[in-house]
Amino acid sequence: MTSLAKELLNGEFEFVVSTHCDKLHKHNHIVFNSVSFIDGKKFHGGADIFHRIQRISDKLCCEYGLSVIAEKKERGKSYAEYRADKQVESRIKLLKPQINDIDTFRKNKPVVEKINAVVFKEKYRREHEKEFILFEAAKKSLKTHFPDGKYPLIKTLRAELNSLYAEKEKLYSEYNFAKEEYKNISANKSVVDFILSNPHEKESRSRGRNGYELE
Repeated sequence: MTSLAKELLNGEFEFVVSTHCDKLHKHNHIVFNSVSFIDGKKFHGGADIFHRIQRISDKLCCEYGLSVIAEKKERGKSYAEYRADKQVESRIKLLKPQINDIDTFRKNKPVVEKINAVVFKEKYRREHEKEFILFEAAKKSLKTHFPDGKYPLIKTLRAELNSLYAEKEKLYSEYNFAKEEYKNISANKSVVDFILSNPHEKESRSRGRNGYELE
C-alpha cells in the first residue's frame, strides 16, 4: 500500500497508511495531505482517479506475483444455451406438479370409490372429506393435461424428471466453465493492457515531478 501511495502521489504529498485488522477482512486506508509539500499545489485526482489506482495496483500485484482481479464482464449465455435452459426449466416445472397430482389422485382414489359400497354415504363423506377434496382437486388439474383420463406411470415421469435435472446440471456446468474461461482471459487482458499503457504512466509521473498537476 505504501508503494501504491508513493506512486499515485508522485512523492509530493504526505500520507499515512493505516491497516485495519479488527475486521474479518484485513484492509488498508490511505490518508494524505492534499497540499503538496514540494510546491504547495493542491492534489487533483481527475475523473479517472479510480482507474489510475487500479492500474497501479495491478502493476504492483504483477511485480509481487499476486493475482489481479478480472474485469467484471461475464460472457452471457448464447441464444441456443438460453433456449435449451428454458426448455428444460419449463418441462421440469410441468412434470413436478403432474407427478404430485397423479400420486395424490391414485392414493385417494380407493377411499373415494369405497363410498359406493357403504350404507351411510353422507357420514362416510364427512369422515373422509380431506381425501375427497384432494382427489377432486388432483383430478381437475390432471384433466387439463390428460383429457382422456389416461395418466402415465409415475416412475416414467420421475425417470424423465431425473434426466432433466441431469441435463440442467450439465448446461450449468458448461456455462460456468465458459464463464471461468472468460474471467481468465479478462485477467490476462488486464495485465497486457497495463503493460501496453505503462509508457503513458511513466510520462504522467515525469510531468508531475516537473510541477504539473496530476490529472
